[in-house]
Amino acid sequence: MDKNPEVKSNPNSEMEVNFEAALENYLNEDFGDLEEGSITPGVVVRIGKEHVLVDVNFKSEGQIPIAEFLDAAGELEVGVGDQIDVYVVSKNESEGTIYLVP
Repeated sequence: MDKNPEVKSNPNSEMEVNFEAALENYLNEDFGDLEEGSITPGVVVRIGKEHVLVDVNFKSEGQIPIAEFLDAAGELEVGVGDQIDVYVVSKNESEGTIYLVP
């Protein structure tokens, strides 16, 4: 006989606990380790008309002016999914914003 019938009566309880643990691990993983003045790897996640968004595993993506990625002919040198190294100029942890340059 099962000593804890409540667990079996709620099949979603294990999934909820696993989701909660995964979310906690995600939120704690590497946030705040991004140092100003450092070079860090990032991934281009979106290219807009004025900015390229780069994910560097911070609270939000960093925006870099698209002009920073244009060659001498005005052609864009990066694409979504490209891995690039970026320089962390500044970060504001309370707002979750960062200023990056390639």
